[in-house]
Amino acid sequence: HAPLDYEKVAYINNTRTDTQVTIWRKTNANVMIIAFRGTEMTKLRDFATDASLLPCSLSVERVSSTGPLKTLLDEPAVHTGFLEAFDSVRAKLMHMVDIILKHPVEEEKG
Repeated sequence: HAPLDYEKVAYINNTRTDTQVTIWRKTNANVMIIAFRGTEMTKLRDFATDASLLPCSLSVERVSSTGPLKTLLDEPAVHTGFLEAFDSVRAKLMHMVDIILKHPVEEEKG
């Protein structure tokens, strides 16, 4: 659960990849928390995702002009299982973030 000054504004569930994402927004400032649900010990699909341990770049293009090792040292990296899960909800997640950003909250002064 998020702190009391945050509200849940979106929930995304991809049943094919068993990926769930929740977006929380601070009620008095333009701050978001994007949280991916972790491994559920009773779900085989979650173990398969976790078993995909090879690191890969989180870059949008998924390409590197300087080689894979340099890419992993210079860019954010995730394991391939997470990347597959992220890609399965990416379009909906980015759409929700865009909507939230278009409706900023009025920040408290002081």
